[in-house]
Amino acid sequence: MKQYLNGELVDIPKEEETTIKKQIKLDVAEKEKRLKEKETKATNKALAIGKLKVLGLSDAEITAMIGE
Repeated sequence: MKQYLNGELVDIPKEEETTIKKQIKLDVAEKEKRLKEKETKATNKALAIGKLKVLGLSDAEITAMIGE
């Protein structure tokens, strides 16, 4: 792996390259985790709204309740 240092393209030391690759993996995993949490929250919200409708609440009542 290479990087620019003072305008010159140089090799990155192996330890630094390993650290960068580990951090990239951690960042990707964190992004995937946040995306999954967001999807789960949206799914749970849709399920809850469906259950409220089954109980007989109108869209206006549901909106007033959840604040949308």
